[in-house]
Amino acid sequence: DGSKIAFHSRRDGSSLEIYVMNVDGSDVTRLTYNSDNDSFPCWSPDGSNIVFLSDRDGNDEIYVMDADGSNQNRLTYNSAKDMYPSCSIY
Repeated sequence: DGSKIAFHSRRDGSSLEIYVMNVDGSDVTRLTYNSDNDSFPCWSPDGSNIVFLSDRDGNDEIYVMDADGSNQNRLTYNSAKDMYPSCSIY
């Protein structure tokens, strides 16, 4: 609905993590907690999920989670790198 922004940052350590915040920059909430990188978040068209890139399993793969950070699930299983997820209504 345009009220929140999803982004990745190293603000809490050395690995990239996924955060959300209000469009005015308030209420920053960390959604992922890993020693590996979680990055490139993308909102699903209905705003209920965030798709993102992670190397937590030793290789870049695409994951999805609920908008509150719960139910993180791996979507791709490939020996090659799967990167830069994007979401579309089409």
